Amino acid sequence: MSQTETGLTETGLTETGQTERTADHVAARSTRPVRHYHHGRNPAAWTGVILSGIGFLLGSVAAMTGPNWTLVWISGGLVLAGLVAGGLLKAAGYGNN
Repeated sequence: MSQTETGLTETGLTETGQTERTADHVAARSTRPVRHYHHGRNPAAWTGVILSGIGFLLGSVAAMTGPNWTLVWISGGLVLAGLVAGGLLKAAGYGNN
């Protein structure tokens, strides 16, 4: 196998065995549409996650210490409240589409 000026062999592999990245490959990647994911960066998502997180934390502690069933059920209510609050805030326009 002979080497070209760029250090690539005729097979398109570099001396270390890595494949060549051509200009066409780079151009094809740059023409793809860019997707914007918001990852829950809105008040509806934060409210739901915070309320649910507090509910899970409180429920875990209540289940391990006793278990204190009253506190376990209250924490379950907090998790459901987080779900409802997040849904209501999203419906009110504070969430992503």
